[in-house]
Order: sequence, then C-alpha cells, then structure tokens
Amino acid sequence: MSAHTPHQLHDEFPRDAQVLHLLKLADAHFCNLAERYHVLNRSIHRIECEVESASDMYLARLKKQRLALLDEITAIIEDAEGRLGQETMTLQPAPA
Repeated sequence: MSAHTPHQLHDEFPRDAQVLHLLKLADAHFCNLAERYHVLNRSIHRIECEVESASDMYLARLKKQRLALLDEITAIIEDAEGRLGQETMTLQPAPA
C-alpha cells in the first residue's frame, strides 16, 4: 500500500491551501468534516488496495458518503473564499 492516501483535501483543493489552513484553525465544524473525510477516504483506499475486503455495494456506499462530505466541504471553502475576498477588498485603498 502506498504511504500516501490519494484524494486528501490538499490534493482535492491544491489552490486553496491557505483557506484550508485557516478553516482548520478557526472552524470546528470544518475540522470535524475534514477528519470524517480523512477517515472515510482512508477506508476506501484500504479496500481499493485490497488491504481490507468489502462488498461492491459497501464500497459504493462509502464513495457516496465521501462525495457528500466533499460537497459540504467545497461549499464551506467557497464561502470562506468569498468572505476572505470581501475582507481583502475592503482593506485595499480605493482607486484614485
């Protein structure tokens, strides 16, 4: 088995490293979702690498759960980016 589990959040959102970091520091709900995503993703990876066995139906259910988590995480990241963008715009001086 590979030392690196694919589909980690930083792999899914390579351009959002700063937002991911800030959310992990400041948002308990996001931290919970990120941890659930990590655990679920690791389980899927172990099944796909045949370290653990599972039925195709169970694997499909896990993948659907992972997609649902990813959708929720994506919405939080987009919202945070919007808020950060607005804060940055208000901090910039008005054009002369």
